Amino acid sequence: MANLNKPETATTTPATGTTNQTVGTISVNVGVPGNIKKLVLEGESWTVKSILEYAAIDANGYDVRVSGQPAGQDSPVTDGQTVLLLRPVRGNVDLGKPADGGTVSVNVGVPGNIKKLVLEGNNWTVKSVLEQAQVDATGYDIRVSGQPASLTTAVTDGQTVLLLRPVRGNS
Repeated sequence: MANLNKPETATTTPATGTTNQTVGTISVNVGVPGNIKKLVLEGESWTVKSILEYAAIDANGYDVRVSGQPAGQDSPVTDGQTVLLLRPVRGNVDLGKPADGGTVSVNVGVPGNIKKLVLEGNNWTVKSVLEQAQVDATGYDIRVSGQPASLTTAVTDGQTVLLLRPVRGNS
């Protein structure tokens, strides 16, 4: 495992892969939240793509940000910037899906044991999702995306049906 506290130093130029005799270096941070590497790179002509290749990081499935702003693979990176890979944020509505038909993706279960289901159609309730997941809600409080729900509550794409043990008081 790489030591994230000790900066790494590049010994090649990003464009040619040959020994770099260019004067100057840049210092950049690169990675995902919780796992950021600090790199000290020789030369000044670095792009998002060349930095990710050097750091051996695959950006597939991630949104790329440079100093907090959306960036493409050919975006230049300068000294002191951070190249951050973030999982895309999914909203509650997918405008690309037809109103009837299609599929919905739903998470269901108890904390520590969540199943992901991909269900055909779009007319799902808590009861029908629990049946598909083969989960019994007896004795549990039901939450859909964090809000209290009943067996008749509608469930849409991207939501989580969570079963929680009821909280008991001291009385």
